[in-house]
Amino acid sequence: MLIEVEQARSAVINAAGHVASDRVTRERYVAAAKNMMGRVGRLVAEETIQMHGGIAMTQEYELAHLAKCIVMADHRFGDCDHHLERFIALSA
Repeated sequence: MLIEVEQARSAVINAAGHVASDRVTRERYVAAAKNMMGRVGRLVAEETIQMHGGIAMTQEYELAHLAKCIVMADHRFGDCDHHLERFIALSA
């Protein structure tokens, strides 16, 4: 999971480095970063719940709240599938 998180972090840094680029290049890097963040966020949320067992989803644990926030963040402004299709269209 650490490797996946570091890859997502690098994608965001890469997208931030291309903010001043032309529109197509900028949108391509943003779509790539959003796709990566959505996939990695869901993976981390699912794996941490799996590692902690059913207790992870009780209201006493902050993990339940964080997992819900991660899933909702993926759906905001387009989910990872939407941004994968967008990345492919912008790369063609």
